[in-house]
Amino acid sequence: MTSAVALAALGVLTAVLVHQAHDHNPKDAQPPPLGPHQSDVQRIAVVADGFPASPTGGIQLPGGRSVTFSVVTNDLINPVPGPHEAELALEPDDTHADWHLVKAGDVITEYGIRVKVLKIWRMPNPEHDAVDVQADRLPTPPPSPITPIPSTPATASAPAS
Repeated sequence: MTSAVALAALGVLTAVLVHQAHDHNPKDAQPPPLGPHQSDVQRIAVVADGFPASPTGGIQLPGGRSVTFSVVTNDLINPVPGPHEAELALEPDDTHADWHLVKAGDVITEYGIRVKVLKIWRMPNPEHDAVDVQADRLPTPPPSPITPIPSTPATASAPAS
């Protein structure tokens, strides 16, 4: 009787493992969750069709202005082996976007922000690719002190005659 129970348990375990193996499709693999991170780190999901319909990340600037981010991985454009690259767009408004070909470690400084590319996730299905970036505002430089120019004989007003 115990061997029949053990055999039945082994059959159930085998069926579960086979079922899980069939359910896991590598094409569905996604980057792991971002996990604990600094507040200025974000994951930008790719726009699969290569034409960003709406930004998937961004940063708020003082005065209510914002710069938004969109990304297309280079694998969607030209899937070749080699370093992972992506096209990252910085959009200061709705009228235009500045596109940059980037790889991990690249830093873009534009529109009063600094964006550092931390990792480009190249997944089996390029529609699941993503880019992790660190984006922060650049410090506002202090105003230059105004230095009065001393009056010289050449700049002094001449006495009225």
